[in-house]
Amino acid sequence: MKYSDFPQGSSKKQPGRSHGAQGHDAGAMARPRRRVTAGETHPIQPVEAPPVQYAKETPGDATRVIHKPRKQGGSQPPRGRKPSGAKTAKIVFLNLLKALLVLLCIGLIVLCIIGVQLAKYVAETTADDDVVLDLELLKLPQTGYILAQNPETGEWTEYQKLVRESNSIWVPLDRIPQQLVDAVVSTEDREFYEHNGVSFKRTAYAALNEVFQFQNTFGASTIDQQLVKNLTGEKEVVGEDGTMDAGYKRKTREIFRAWGLNNRYSKDMIMEAYLNTLPLSGTIVGVEAGAIEYFNKEVSELTLAESALIAGITQAPGKYNPFTNPDNALQRRNDVLYFMLENEKITQAEYDEAVGQPLGLNQGDVSAEQEETESEVTSYFTDAVFEEVVSDLVEQGICETREAAVDYYYTAGLRIESTVDLTLQAEMERVYELGWAEEGLFPEEVFTTTESGEEIHPQSAMAVVRYDGSLAGVVGGIGEKQESLGLNRATQSPRPIGSTMKPLAAYALGIDYDIIDYSSLVTDSYVLPEQNWPVNYGPTRPTGNSVLVCDAVAESLNTVPAHVGEWVGIEPMYDFLANTLEISTLVDEGSVNDMGLSPLVIGGMTQGVTAAELAAAYTMFGGDHGYGIHNTLHCYERVTDSRGNIVMEPEIATVQAISPESAYIMNRLLYNVLRSSGPVNGTASGMALTTTDSVGKTGTTTDDKDRWFVGLTPYYVSAVWWGYDQNELIEWSPRASTNPPPNVWHDIMEAVQAELPEKDFPEAPITVVERAFCRDSGLLASDGCGNRQTGYYAESSLPEVCQGNHVDPAAGGVACAADQAAA
Repeated sequence: MKYSDFPQGSSKKQPGRSHGAQGHDAGAMARPRRRVTAGETHPIQPVEAPPVQYAKETPGDATRVIHKPRKQGGSQPPRGRKPSGAKTAKIVFLNLLKALLVLLCIGLIVLCIIGVQLAKYVAETTADDDVVLDLELLKLPQTGYILAQNPETGEWTEYQKLVRESNSIWVPLDRIPQQLVDAVVSTEDREFYEHNGVSFKRTAYAALNEVFQFQNTFGASTIDQQLVKNLTGEKEVVGEDGTMDAGYKRKTREIFRAWGLNNRYSKDMIMEAYLNTLPLSGTIVGVEAGAIEYFNKEVSELTLAESALIAGITQAPGKYNPFTNPDNALQRRNDVLYFMLENEKITQAEYDEAVGQPLGLNQGDVSAEQEETESEVTSYFTDAVFEEVVSDLVEQGICETREAAVDYYYTAGLRIESTVDLTLQAEMERVYELGWAEEGLFPEEVFTTTESGEEIHPQSAMAVVRYDGSLAGVVGGIGEKQESLGLNRATQSPRPIGSTMKPLAAYALGIDYDIIDYSSLVTDSYVLPEQNWPVNYGPTRPTGNSVLVCDAVAESLNTVPAHVGEWVGIEPMYDFLANTLEISTLVDEGSVNDMGLSPLVIGGMTQGVTAAELAAAYTMFGGDHGYGIHNTLHCYERVTDSRGNIVMEPEIATVQAISPESAYIMNRLLYNVLRSSGPVNGTASGMALTTTDSVGKTGTTTDDKDRWFVGLTPYYVSAVWWGYDQNELIEWSPRASTNPPPNVWHDIMEAVQAELPEKDFPEAPITVVERAFCRDSGLLASDGCGNRQTGYYAESSLPEVCQGNHVDPAAGGVACAADQAAA
């Protein structure tokens, strides 16, 4: 059909033509086109849009399109497009959608970054959870004990309970009554056996409660989460800076940890750990310790009402402590019973019976006694055990740091078999607690320092050691002990030891090296004449005469041992004291050190020696284990866990410090210190015990800053120090003329040894002989020597026999005074 065949006015649409309402009448046709005659070709040409006409509409002119005028400055929208308002709305919508998509992407990226950082944070902060949350090895904290051996039965008995932050006794789940488990579950976490460690419903509600405050408190923690808090100690919600950030971080860690805990262990193991670590006021931790504390019975014996009371305390231990807040505790117990009834764990009849019962506590008797025991100040011996065990736990690699060792000491349920002698320790504490009030022991007078004018009391310390190196008793101060783990002067305060040093290195090695013997003559003269050193104690200056070694020891001369020490040598003496006798406080470096005759012979040391180490050093001079033997000082025999497995034993070195002959000879030289021997009075003459054999050595430092006594019996070696904590020049009162250290030792040992079987020092080695010597020549006495005395010598190194000429070597070979008088 040709274009011309379409009738005028037809509503048939033409291809490519728009028929919008704008600019058209309803029935109008398109503008007429030129007719093409037969045979004429006419290519289609683009038709330009007619110019805009501003003509009025002419009636009857149906073929002309009349355009309405546009607003000035505007533009005609193209045909077929939507109006500009619609387009703008669409563009705004699309841009808004794009912006939302961008924000969503940014949010996802930020969430991913936060997630990665959170995962990293949780991984780093829970890196040690395999140890901290190891329920297989947990059984912590448990109360440990220091044990003492009963002197009569030999059995181990409790000496001191190790209580610091908690008193806990682990008990397995099968010994915990089911009603106590039901009480805890009904009160703390009814979905415990259904959830996977975390209740996300309760957590979400708690989070909303943080924002909208539906109620003042809302507990979202499951039993698993509470166990995590008990084991890690992470319970704070507010950080140190006062913000909640720390709390949110802790809560995040807690959730992950609880989830992991639930995946690793059974519900029964988690419940057992929880019941053994829940806090129950004060130092009481765990249901077994709580049952003993509040009802004086084991947890397996608890009634329903008692179980409910213990289950209710843990929410607020201070508020629900039945001893201090019985009304609160009773109300809380009844609330727990109601929760059990509501949770269908008990019947109405059981509930009615239980709520009608009184608290039924111990009436305070046992609890008060336990509280006094737990809060009492620990003894000096207990403090010594603490220091040694903690140090050994680190040195033997059981704990990496001292802090970890301290925690382990108090919480691992250790059984420490100590070396304390109960009778001896009690007598030492009695004498020292009487302190200045005990007449004849410690002067009561307050002395005044010459420099500061400060009035101060003197102090004292005493350590007693057996010959195997074990510490038998220790007291670190005069008067009643005021605090646990305070200053223990006997083990922690090294002081210069004065003349008690002389037998340890100079005399002992001089005899052992065969340089001197019991009766050798040594000149009483300066070793360093240019310095006029050393002088003897008191008004006696060096006389220039020869002195017998036995007399020099008894009178505690300084010159004679200084000569002997010079002959022995500085390095051998230092090595012997530091390495063989294990004196730990010697100094070998720096501008001020102990590499000299004054510290190694006379005892003027840089730091000094503690009473415990000094007593241990003297053990080589006699004992059941053999003369000349030194054992490492120690105050415990072994450490076991609560099941009896050995955790640790002290590392004890046993060495033959000097020959048995030399040790026995020194023992006999020290015998003279407590007695009058010939014309010489010992420095502690009259202090010999009446109950048993005894020997000893006094010591005094320059200006009387320190006074010492070391006493030996067949059972014990004791070291007593008396002086001032302040290292100042002291102006002593005439009342101090009575020397406290030997008097203290004498009183304590007389009382203690009276209760022991009679015993002598071990017999002399068969290689030691007893001979008479000539006091004039120091040689073995001949028939012509009238001035005789008994001495002790190694058979292999006996001195020569005196020929009767009695030549005094110090006088250049001139006959001695007695010989000249006889002539």
